[in-house]
Amino acid sequence: MQRHFPRRFAALGSVVVAAAFGLLVGCGPTPVAAPTGAAKPFAGKALKIAVADPALGAEISTRAKAWANRHAASVTVVSDRPPRDVADADISVVPLEGISGPASRGELAAVPESLLGTGKPFRWDTLFIPYQSSLVLWGSAIVAVPIAGDGLVCVYRADRFRDPAAKTLFRDRFQKELAPPRTWEDIAEIAAAFHRPDRPSLPPISKDRADALALFHQMAACYDRAPTASGNKEEGGAARALSFHIDIAGDRFQPRSNAPAFVAAYDWFHKTAAFRPSAPGDPLAALDTGSAIVAVLTLRELAKLPRDPKTGAVSDAFGIAPVPGTRTYFDAGGRAQQAAGGRNAVPFLGGNATFATVSKTSANAAAAWDFLNDLAGPEGSTGMLQESQLGAGPTREGHVAAQAGIANWQRYGFDEARTKDLATALNIFADSTVANPALPLRTPDAPAIYAILETQLRRAAAGHATGAEAAAAATAAWAEHDKVTDAEVLKNWRRKAAGLD
Repeated sequence: MQRHFPRRFAALGSVVVAAAFGLLVGCGPTPVAAPTGAAKPFAGKALKIAVADPALGAEISTRAKAWANRHAASVTVVSDRPPRDVADADISVVPLEGISGPASRGELAAVPESLLGTGKPFRWDTLFIPYQSSLVLWGSAIVAVPIAGDGLVCVYRADRFRDPAAKTLFRDRFQKELAPPRTWEDIAEIAAAFHRPDRPSLPPISKDRADALALFHQMAACYDRAPTASGNKEEGGAARALSFHIDIAGDRFQPRSNAPAFVAAYDWFHKTAAFRPSAPGDPLAALDTGSAIVAVLTLRELAKLPRDPKTGAVSDAFGIAPVPGTRTYFDAGGRAQQAAGGRNAVPFLGGNATFATVSKTSANAAAAWDFLNDLAGPEGSTGMLQESQLGAGPTREGHVAAQAGIANWQRYGFDEARTKDLATALNIFADSTVANPALPLRTPDAPAIYAILETQLRRAAAGHATGAEAAAAATAAWAEHDKVTDAEVLKNWRRKAAGLD
């Protein structure tokens, strides 16, 4: 059998089928029953799906009913807890960090040719490159299917930006015009201009670990490297592209938690501490009813912006801009460089994404893969985007293509102009022309490492640690954590997570 496996480093260089889709999102053709006598290879099969996120579980349950009716099968969706053991279910739907543990224990089935093959209905080749290979690998095996991507956008108080007094104040202080931020440094300047002792101009750090770390990692990615265009071998090549939390160059596989990019990201939060509440909170509420002037939000947070109860529209008080870049970055030698055009933007992809795996012991694996073909294929994944309450981000080129992008984001409640702004922002966030995006930590101990990084992020954001102090403390805590696991096991995990056997 021909194996359609994307080249490991070329990867960094370069539900419901249509009939049932109309039932789920209110558009498309009416579902058509299978012709009498049509083959139903999954008739009588009983699938069990475990979903870590209850909201996503409810959506998958709806789509599973359509699939089950079409195939004369049954599906049970359990979404009140994360799957404890992949053997508990045929399919497990989990965040990225839920893949590596089962994969390291050999519990996951490889994605079959029926999804991977060129020209197959799933169209694996139209996924963003990191979702084709790096994010779904354990060693050289593809063991997961992307269900929903992630996304960050910058939301600012357009009504306050329009205030003539605010414009004058900003111009006098910074000798330039007040405009939507392009960089994190811009945000710091805007926050300084709008801040008052009793009115924090930045929102609090989110109580949610994943949301808080999404901002930190996106910022660190921009400080960490300049974007390399597809096919370009510069800026350290594949090893540079795959190295973010772990340095894989030269087979070292050591943590990079003290790298200049992480120090700079911690330091940004430290230097802006005076502009935000010291305690964790709800960034969206601070932007809506508080004094926050700008916030970088996940798509799930964005979907919760208040709407007019009669029209369902989001107030024009809120403007949309792309996720910020940074004014500088660090080259492979750790030297600070000025960004071309004043903005360095590198995507951090997959941190809040969702994936599906199939248990190697499943007696219904063929049915499981068929369901995932419907759920996460081109039409099913597009339908997922359009259910705005899920906050699902793009995973495919077609999700952000000019001809389709606007339609995919209309349910977020913005007018036509801001819907275009949102589509543009997500196209920039998931920039497919960048060959060296930063990728999340993918080892079985990732949750513990992320807890260490979160602790230091919150210290810096509260003003209790400089960037250098936070990075040093994170590095020391990580080293202590590593002592509980055999060094060869750690190295093997890190090799497998990088797609190396």
